[in-house]
Amino acid sequence: MKAIKLAACAALASTCLTTPATAAITPTSTPSTAVTAEMTTQCAAYLASLNTTYAPREFTSVAVENVTYTITWNSTPTSSTPDNSTRQPLGTVTGFSNLSFENVTEASLGRTGGSPNMFSNAVTAHTVSYSNSSVQVTDTYDGTVNYGYFCTPTEKVTTPALGLHKWTGPTRAGDPAKENCESINSGAHVDSDRGANCEWEQTQAGGTDYVVRTELSYGYPFGGVGAVTASIQGTDTRTDTNAGPWTFENQNLAVTALVCNNPGSKGGTWRNANGYTGGLCTPITNAFYTNAPTLAGNNFGTLYPSNSVPQ
Repeated sequence: MKAIKLAACAALASTCLTTPATAAITPTSTPSTAVTAEMTTQCAAYLASLNTTYAPREFTSVAVENVTYTITWNSTPTSSTPDNSTRQPLGTVTGFSNLSFENVTEASLGRTGGSPNMFSNAVTAHTVSYSNSSVQVTDTYDGTVNYGYFCTPTEKVTTPALGLHKWTGPTRAGDPAKENCESINSGAHVDSDRGANCEWEQTQAGGTDYVVRTELSYGYPFGGVGAVTASIQGTDTRTDTNAGPWTFENQNLAVTALVCNNPGSKGGTWRNANGYTGGLCTPITNAFYTNAPTLAGNNFGTLYPSNSVPQ
């Protein structure tokens, strides 16, 4: 009976194991269901009340059973920690550096806007800044664990020795002594009012038994005389899709970047730029320069001859 009753109680309690403050907050944490000193103290107080309420019955012990819990989480996290290893670029490119030029060919060179310099659209940028980013964030929440449990008492039950009274004297009809002897043939052994010819024969030994009283179990939602609570922390992971600007390393973004600087207004030779070490900057002819495609910006058409451009 005890197993059935407590199993039913546990099934009831299991419906409330985790209760976040709102549906959007689901921190992960598993509180201990160990019996605490507070639970033991409260069940001991309940045991004392049973001995007072049901006296002269005697309850000797109480067991703390079926410890369950509910959790109430604060709605605001105490801290939020981004995992920058999960950053992803969003928005527009706002800058780049750490360039490599292994894909730059003569066919990739061109002009941008009205600049007299030469650019390539086959440059690879390995450091890129974006206007926005996303990131995985771990939020830490404080919460309160509310424990429920059962106080199940054990009662000391004493049973008297049982037996029969038998008349050993002469049998005479209507003998009041014989009738008195046999009138009560169970219960405690008392010979004082039975007479000399009335013998008691024990048929069952008396004794002491300890009976678990599940019908007197006191519990869910709180055991004993009050509630037991504990503080707890839990974490919840979310994706922040508006985590702000970020510069990413180890990128391989194709960009249009300066590779050849013009000689300048005083003339001279073309020079490699931005770490480009290839040989496409010398020479750059007038025909190649004037026919180069516009890679970005406006096409300003034919430039007036100057020392900055091939003649």
